[in-house]
Amino acid sequence: KYNPELSGFCRKAAIIFKNTANLSLQIPVSSHDPQKFFQFIQEIVKTVQRMAIDDVVILPTGWCESIVDGHVLLIIVKRISSTSFSLCICNSGGEDEESLKYHMT
Repeated sequence: KYNPELSGFCRKAAIIFKNTANLSLQIPVSSHDPQKFFQFIQEIVKTVQRMAIDDVVILPTGWCESIVDGHVLLIIVKRISSTSFSLCICNSGGEDEESLKYHMT
């Protein structure tokens, strides 16, 4: 049975994930170029600044030593008011639980 409220929620979630994927494609993975990293940070700042109240953005963060070795942390940002945000940090864990010892989210 069609539920318009659920449909709206799913549509909004799809947009959030699409925006996150697009932002992820801009990450200067393994570039070692500080200018590229700075440009990426500037894009994150612009994204957060453009948020309307109740908007949600998922920011891809983490670290990598190579294309196959790294760790993902997602920062979920919700704009609460014109001057405040709510943050949630999601730890992807890892192949072992050792990483959770350092990032208990």
